[in-house]
Amino acid sequence: MEYSNETEEKILKAAREIFIRDGRDGARMEEIARHAGLNKALLHYYFRSKEKLYRMVFQKEFQQVVSDLFQSLEPDLIFRDFLLSFINNYINRLQQHPHIVGFLLWEIRRGGEDFSVTIKNILLQNDGFLPEGIIKKINHAIQKKEIRALDSRHLFMNLIAMCIYTFITEPLLSIIFPDVEVNSEKFLEIRKNEIFKLIWNGIQP
Repeated sequence: MEYSNETEEKILKAAREIFIRDGRDGARMEEIARHAGLNKALLHYYFRSKEKLYRMVFQKEFQQVVSDLFQSLEPDLIFRDFLLSFINNYINRLQQHPHIVGFLLWEIRRGGEDFSVTIKNILLQNDGFLPEGIIKKINHAIQKKEIRALDSRHLFMNLIAMCIYTFITEPLLSIIFPDVEVNSEKFLEIRKNEIFKLIWNGIQP
């Protein structure tokens, strides 16, 4: 049987839609094959198991989102502007790809093996800018007295966590604040500004 990149892409596209809709555990190979317009035997020829197919979809999706974020950053900005740019771009990409949060949560529950491999591959392909580049950017800002002396690793972790928190807890926030559309453009613009002000006011010299 001849291997075709076009067929593989068709399978990956169908699998992505089914995994997003049904979750990793709920997805079925028969449904993915049907959605791709293929028979199950051909699907198994390309991907011998659902786990292998899921791993491929996850790595491709996550790598795309993170690579887009890398490319959007401007390392030469003064730290205040860099911080604001990072928050804006990070939240924009999570808003554009909300399913990636679901993938991340599934990975964490499974032990994060695929997540670790994917992150290592991304770092290799992007010259290690994130997180090493951001840590260096923070330390450089401390040296230039743009921000106060602090643990750059904790600032990086807080930054990552505060931006993704809204998307992880969206079902809970919708119950606590029923009048708020958590994924709306208006709310997320406010959220970006609040995260920036909270961090910036806490790190100024």
